[in-house]
Amino acid sequence: MATAFQPANRGGFTDAFVAKLSASGSALVYSSYLGGTDQETANGIAVDATGNAYVTAYTQSADFPTTAGAFQTAFGGGTCFTNRPCADAFVTKVASNGSLAYSTFLGGSGNDNLIASGSSTGGIAVDSAGNAYVTGATNSTNFPVRNPVQASCSMCDRFALDVFVSKLNPTGSALVYSTYLGGSSLDVGYGIAVDGAGSAYVTGFTTSTDFPVVKPLQRTYGSGDSDVFVSKLDPSGSSIVYSTFLGGVGAETGRGIGVDSRGAAYITGSTDSPNFPTANVFQATKVGEIDSAPRAEGPAPIVDVSPVGGGGVFGSKDRGVTWRSSNTGLISSIVNQVQFDPSASSVVYAATNVGVAKSTDGGQTWKGTELTGNIHALSIDPTDPSTVYAATSLGLFRSSNRGDSWNALGLNKNVTALAIDPANPLTILAGTFSEGLFKTTNGGADFTAINTGIPSGSVNSIAIDPKNQPWLYAAYGFPAKTVIKSTDRGNSWTQVKTGLPDQAVNFLKFDPKTGVLYAGTESSPSSINGGLFMTSNGGQSWTSLIRTSFDVHSLAIDPNNSAILYMGTGSEFSGGNGIYQSADGGSS
Repeated sequence: MATAFQPANRGGFTDAFVAKLSASGSALVYSSYLGGTDQETANGIAVDATGNAYVTAYTQSADFPTTAGAFQTAFGGGTCFTNRPCADAFVTKVASNGSLAYSTFLGGSGNDNLIASGSSTGGIAVDSAGNAYVTGATNSTNFPVRNPVQASCSMCDRFALDVFVSKLNPTGSALVYSTYLGGSSLDVGYGIAVDGAGSAYVTGFTTSTDFPVVKPLQRTYGSGDSDVFVSKLDPSGSSIVYSTFLGGVGAETGRGIGVDSRGAAYITGSTDSPNFPTANVFQATKVGEIDSAPRAEGPAPIVDVSPVGGGGVFGSKDRGVTWRSSNTGLISSIVNQVQFDPSASSVVYAATNVGVAKSTDGGQTWKGTELTGNIHALSIDPTDPSTVYAATSLGLFRSSNRGDSWNALGLNKNVTALAIDPANPLTILAGTFSEGLFKTTNGGADFTAINTGIPSGSVNSIAIDPKNQPWLYAAYGFPAKTVIKSTDRGNSWTQVKTGLPDQAVNFLKFDPKTGVLYAGTESSPSSINGGLFMTSNGGQSWTSLIRTSFDVHSLAIDPNNSAILYMGTGSEFSGGNGIYQSADGGSS
């Protein structure tokens, strides 16, 4: 590498790098690795007036390069991610000639700038005096603070994080200020900018309905999966000038922010909300969709839900030979799940990213119900089909009149999965994004955590063994990427993943006739390491039915013939891969 302060990878998983191209782009002025013997990623870079570069993101290396006199020269991370090191943020200043000016850890004993999904964050800006302003996310209860506007983490439990905003002096030897910023759920900072007076402007996303707001443009959370936040801190960092939500009924993320000489802030990112706040628009409506995680279940006719990029609902009456669009009146083209009323096949419910839709004519036409927001899953009471439950980003809801009206139950969390005990429908299991599993035995009046032995991460699916109902199973996404089992109705759990790949498990589905349990996983686009799996021995071992380089999101089983399976697939990398059919129980 050209003029490198670290010319080689030090043997870890990945290193960060810093490179400077000449003005013509024809040559490297300098280029260097930046890392220790574990793992690093760099996400943010800023350059001052004299050509010094400032870099940030995270490291899991205790021997990450630091410099004498830097603010934090010792790694603060503990143990996370099933015996892997937690991550610290880092801030590194590279001089204009490519030498190391300063380098420091910035973190506590939890994860800093590393999110439960395995993704990373970290943004940086620099003012005219050479002070570095850094933002990201932390679940360290001992993240370094100084002159804070928020002295402690609002929710640093498992993989819930708060935003942090820190200002380092020009030599990197001390914090000018450092503060938490967040509410009672997941908050992540991505972008930061600074104006001429030294005020910092921060953006990212929040899932906290109680994220701190001051003189807000939008006072309340938009009711979807996430909202953008925009916050301005005064030059001392100890006071919020303003802070606001910015979002609709879908999912928003603020990725970048800039500020002009008059103090006006410019924000960019992504949204899938049809009602994202707009003004003086050059494009008034949403045209595309962002990624969805489709699932489909229910008796024939088969219904497929939106592939990656959105597509709505499709139906087939000839076992998948031909398909027709069934989207008239559908409130969104991103559909997470469909459910058929077992007592009236003409009644169909669709869980979309903006609310619950209902059809009374077998999916030919749809109408929205009063329940809005991102609906992760639906379940119908097996003894009373008029009772429908919805797992949403804002909690668990119930309708007692086939979706005409809804009431919130006693679980105010981001609920991602649910299952009803067929032997006792008042017993409901709920999985959450980052807070584990919960159980009610009184129809939702109150819930008890059932987290003994569970891993950390997002619960994607829950299944109850139809042949042995005390046995429960739960599928996990990142970072656990596993299946767990309880033989005592959730009082304790153990992992059952022998034969499963090291990939997020998207769903679990029992064949009620045979008792076979199926699991679909994610994959990597560069290798065939995911697919569809089955177990017939209570999870002691799993057998691969098909290995794929794309994600398996859903499975439908012909109610009249267990050998006929329909597998729904897709990938954010390769697009929708479509529906696969097997007539021999998954052998081919």
